[in-house]
Amino acid sequence: RRARVVAVVGARGGAGATFVATHLAAAFADRGLRAVLVDLDLACGDVAAALGIGGEDASSILDLVPVADELSPDHLDRALIRHPRGFAALLAPPRAIEPGALAPGVARGILALLAGAADVLVAHLPRALDAGARAALDLADEVLLVSGLDLFSLYGARRTAGTLRRGDRPADLRVVLNAPDGRGLGPRDVERILGVRPLATIRFDGRVAPAQDRGELLPPRSRRSMVDIRRIAAGLAPVGARAGTSSGPGVPSGRVEGER
Repeated sequence: RRARVVAVVGARGGAGATFVATHLAAAFADRGLRAVLVDLDLACGDVAAALGIGGEDASSILDLVPVADELSPDHLDRALIRHPRGFAALLAPPRAIEPGALAPGVARGILALLAGAADVLVAHLPRALDAGARAALDLADEVLLVSGLDLFSLYGARRTAGTLRRGDRPADLRVVLNAPDGRGLGPRDVERILGVRPLATIRFDGRVAPAQDRGELLPPRSRRSMVDIRRIAAGLAPVGARAGTSSGPGVPSGRVEGER
């Protein structure tokens, strides 16, 4: 078997895709699932900053390119970062790289190996969908499109959704609204502009920005936005999954709309 693969992409810069991807990985691990987070945004590499990981010597996905022809679980094990919350992360490189540095075949091989070693694989995608992002989309069981509730974000989400659908994505594209302020637009506007009802809403939480500035995740028992993330994770997690049932490179075990 392989992991359930959840791809996360933002409608525009600052929509909150990095927040959602990192905290989903933590929420899956909190539930006892073997979770892996892979950052495929090779230009920005925001996941490392969100997890408080820095330095030019940090392992990244580029470490796997030279051994692509003989890629093994041991290679992957050495490239993964273990987070204290119980999930593993494969980071983007500390410096931006040229598009195409990660060939499609290499990206597919890495993702397939990761998916064989975990219960849940969270793929953080760039908004400009390159070969690595396309490989993740091909493998994804769910695609979460993260958007704000302002007009610019929603029209950005519509453009991104159109791009994803032109890539023959099935009807598993789901919209997650991040921290709406309650002013102006509402869920009906989302359905009017995007043609779909939002899967989930993550409430505004004043503790998020300070935590991000420190390179920290919200604590497991944090309320408001973390409660909403946990509910999304519970709906996406594989039914009947058990920690430790996967074999692979030492991956640690680790508010849906309408719910209250």
